[in-house]
Amino acid sequence: MDRAEYRRILLEVDRILLEDWDPLDVREEPDAYDEYTNYAPLVIRRLMDGCSQEQICELLAHIELDWMGLQGSAERRSIAAKKLLAVRLE
Repeated sequence: MDRAEYRRILLEVDRILLEDWDPLDVREEPDAYDEYTNYAPLVIRRLMDGCSQEQICELLAHIELDWMGLQGSAERRSIAAKKLLAVRLE
């Protein structure tokens, strides 16, 4: 994967994390566009490793609980994971 392709995927993953996952409910905040950017490389790595939707959901739950101290929405994790898997397949 070249830099341009990685950048495209990074932007798409970042968008999905903000629009679909968003455990902090900040997507409507103008300055929150990069709120989850630090998690995108980890998600991309897992996608490249061939993780399943369930494994991506588990990763997002781990980030929510262990790194953010939150109890997020399983439904939002599932929706985001499904969209994230579609990015990998493009």
